[in-house]
Amino acid sequence: MSTTALVVLFASNLWAAPKRIAPATTINAPTTIASIPDRRFVFGRYAQRIQVWHAPTGMLVADVPGTGGAYNSRTDIAILGTQIWDLNDRHLILDTGLADDGIGATGITRDSRYGIIVSSNIYIWDIQTRQLIKKAKLKWTRPSFLAISEDLSYAAIGQGDIFDVINLATGKLLKTGALAAVWPFKTRPSKGFSEFVENRATEFNVLFEYADFDKRGGPRSLWKLDWQSGRVNIFASTPPRNLLAARPRDKKVDIVWAREADTRTTLIGHDANVGQVAFSPDRWTVATGDKAGKVLLWDAYSGELLYECIGGSEPISSLGYSPDAQFLLVASTTTIRVYAVTP
Repeated sequence: MSTTALVVLFASNLWAAPKRIAPATTINAPTTIASIPDRRFVFGRYAQRIQVWHAPTGMLVADVPGTGGAYNSRTDIAILGTQIWDLNDRHLILDTGLADDGIGATGITRDSRYGIIVSSNIYIWDIQTRQLIKKAKLKWTRPSFLAISEDLSYAAIGQGDIFDVINLATGKLLKTGALAAVWPFKTRPSKGFSEFVENRATEFNVLFEYADFDKRGGPRSLWKLDWQSGRVNIFASTPPRNLLAARPRDKKVDIVWAREADTRTTLIGHDANVGQVAFSPDRWTVATGDKAGKVLLWDAYSGELLYECIGGSEPISSLGYSPDAQFLLVASTTTIRVYAVTP
């Protein structure tokens, strides 16, 4: 056998063929955007309504008018539109009576004691007593971003990539900052970014720990909220060396080191342009979805193709992992599919 033949044979056997996996749950429902913030629940938004399904069975848990919300996975308390729900018991706790068309952002404290809804005012409810305990005027009109400290002392409120940190007791402005964009968003963050941050902030008290690249190709700074002092500090003037980012490029996806902005590996396997990319929470795998409905899972560091998620042919509108990285949500215009993706 020639040397060339040996090389070709070695390359063909370097990685095994990807495992083709069928969805564990399929939900027939149109969505504009969907997420799986807990392996037990799937959230979807479509036509000015928010819907929640039980992820293992696909059973509908809640169907509420509205466009925004928040969820605490520790207690299963959720704000859906202008209503506060207990998703575990599947019942409405409180209808705030606010008009949804004026709502910009929502939040729930870590212990689920307080629910917060923000428009041009900030409203804070005591969920246990169902009483409105605070209402304060803000400079923002329908802000898209909200994070509140557990003791209700500080709030980070903003719109797009600009936010203020204020002292809720005095109303005093403590800090104004800017957030970078987050993949796969190519424009300034919107409500999708707000939902991403809400989940991350609940777990890590971090407003932002991703990196995008500015027009010159360099990384932008990362921000962290220090609740103890009520300040926003840069915790890295440049992103950590081991932070990976994904850059869709037509039918390919470049995996790059955020600090150097250099390509580490290129993912090749799609037959249509890639429109959605999602890293697992542990950042060891990355999922990519294209406009023909093909979804692939890769080892983010080696570039090895691990899984092909079968069962769909429509453009992918949402792609995301559960927080424990055990499940992948894939949504299109008519279907939501949940895959078990444990390696």
